[in-house]
Amino acid sequence: MRIAVRVPVGSYTSSEVLRLAGITYRQLDYWAGLGLIRWDSYDDGSVREAGPGSGRRRCWSTAEVRVAYAVRATDVQPSSLLARRLADHVRQWGLHGSIVTGVRGCWRLNLEALPDPLELEL
Repeated sequence: MRIAVRVPVGSYTSSEVLRLAGITYRQLDYWAGLGLIRWDSYDDGSVREAGPGSGRRRCWSTAEVRVAYAVRATDVQPSSLLARRLADHVRQWGLHGSIVTGVRGCWRLNLEALPDPLELEL
């Protein structure tokens, strides 16, 4: 029996993020634990007797879906400073422009070449 999941309008479930970003649940959970991508919890109306953190449902904003996609598509080490700069850039500007970082600008990521994962669904 499938239960309908109600998420806030404009948000995505973890399953949708996995499909759109092309990542595994383990990656999603690890990146969330690092603070690289941010989630909100929501109440689906069911009663739970579990301890703190257990049984929470996660919902993800459009910006966080794009961050997960950009980290996977650029193959950046998730725990690196570059990944954090990439995440901040995508949250602020979307998948536009490029990021130059490093001591002498030795890292350059051109985000213009990345298709928007949300537009690919249309």
